[in-house]
Amino acid sequence: MIELQGVTVGYGREPVLRDLSLTLRRGEIAALIGPNGCGKSTLIKTAAGLLRPLSGEVLLDGKPLRAHAPLELARRIAYLPQSRQIPAITAERMVLHGRFPYLGYPRRYRAEDYEAARRALEAVGAAQLRSREMGALSGGERQKVYIAMALAQETPAVLMDEPTTYLDIGHQLEVMRLATMLRQEGKAVVLVLHDLNLAFRFAGVLHLMQRGELVFSGTPEQLSQSGALEAVFHVRAHRVELPDHSAQYVFE
Repeated sequence: MIELQGVTVGYGREPVLRDLSLTLRRGEIAALIGPNGCGKSTLIKTAAGLLRPLSGEVLLDGKPLRAHAPLELARRIAYLPQSRQIPAITAERMVLHGRFPYLGYPRRYRAEDYEAARRALEAVGAAQLRSREMGALSGGERQKVYIAMALAQETPAVLMDEPTTYLDIGHQLEVMRLATMLRQEGKAVVLVLHDLNLAFRFAGVLHLMQRGELVFSGTPEQLSQSGALEAVFHVRAHRVELPDHSAQYVFE
């Protein structure tokens, strides 16, 4: 769905990503992993169309991103940044922001927009926060509302930069199960993750980065056997078979 072809990306003229190519597909959870400062956030912003490459091309369904109108892109790709300002509005109004690409001018919410916001809040387990002010919520509660806003945008691609930030382990698992649900609906789900346990457990494809370059792309099993994880993180991943025939990875 989203294809990066030999992109070099930077702020000003200083490259952060160098000659990087990868494909992000529908019906797949792809996790971007790597050390701090390796370019994960820059990569996901480039895939979302927020950063224009210095060279190379980004395609959406075979068509260059630059050829898509901004409104069209907003109906195709939802992007959740790592951090954002806290507005003085209710959780419901925050989630309704995800409906902006579908509104005319002046912006007036319709019954279907309120229904989309309701479904999104329920999906992330935050329906009870609907009337609460964003500033009164905990960090974890706010994060769930931001994720609901991305869901309310109803796009075929959902890109999230560290969506489990501020969440305890129970809520982290909720977010990852939600990502699994989106994958099952046929969406392209792209996550920047620092937690290797979550990445190996839930992602079908792992893209490992180091110093602005993509050093490995493949399944968790392929990555665990490649030696690339040890080279980048200095840890090894061992696959453990569980009684239900699923697998878990242990790092050492």
